[in-house]
Amino acid sequence: MKSIKIIIAAVLVMAGMSVSAQWLDNGSFSYTNDRVGIGFETNPSSAMFLSVNGPSYINGTIFTSRIAAYNPSNRFDFGWGATAGSNLEFYSNDHPTSPGQMRFVFGKANTGNVNYLSYDASTGWTSRLFVNYDGNIGIGTQTPSSKLDVKGEIKAHSISIDGDLTGNALAINGKITAKEVEVTLDGWPDYVFSDDYELSPLSEVEIFVKENKHLPGIPSEKEIIENGLSVGQMNQKMMEKIEELTLYVIELQKEVERLKNK
Repeated sequence: MKSIKIIIAAVLVMAGMSVSAQWLDNGSFSYTNDRVGIGFETNPSSAMFLSVNGPSYINGTIFTSRIAAYNPSNRFDFGWGATAGSNLEFYSNDHPTSPGQMRFVFGKANTGNVNYLSYDASTGWTSRLFVNYDGNIGIGTQTPSSKLDVKGEIKAHSISIDGDLTGNALAINGKITAKEVEVTLDGWPDYVFSDDYELSPLSEVEIFVKENKHLPGIPSEKEIIENGLSVGQMNQKMMEKIEELTLYVIELQKEVERLKNK
């Protein structure tokens, strides 16, 4: 073992390097001038080119600016420092501050993006998921203008925008502006024009309105405040009342004609 150490030192000297090395009792080697340590007891430098403290197995060629394994910090890094470039970090489940995490750390302040791409032989590379430096996420776009920018269709079981999703697929606590809203319904009140539809006499409607302060079959103000308004259901009820009013007007027109003919 001693002869092997002497040979290594001689090779380094013949290569024209300024050697300042220390052979430790356990057989490890630390080449401090160029900051190379293998199985070292004393870290040659924090800016080392190669620093190995434990078993390492490499089969092939590696070109890298930084690969770092921290022990006992239970952390493994690929890449350069977080403030200078890109970094991929893995943390073990027993890490004291970031257990079980995998981090992409990229760029200096206001720089750096994360881009997930796929390749197709006919179209080339296509961005599928893009995260820019300020946290905007783009799906199908590399220029996201909001926290989530999607170029394409969105399918979701439920969406909450500062609202309560209990029993709802979409909850929005705020104003909605739209050019068009389509509501699907299971039926429509054309039954009012059926021959067997029982149209309440206007006298009964008058009594009901005086007692309840709302139309028959229409929710009261209290019910709307407590339970909200169902757009689809309310449109059905309103159409039912419009069709009933049409029947009342037809009956009134017939009565006017009868009075004219007397």
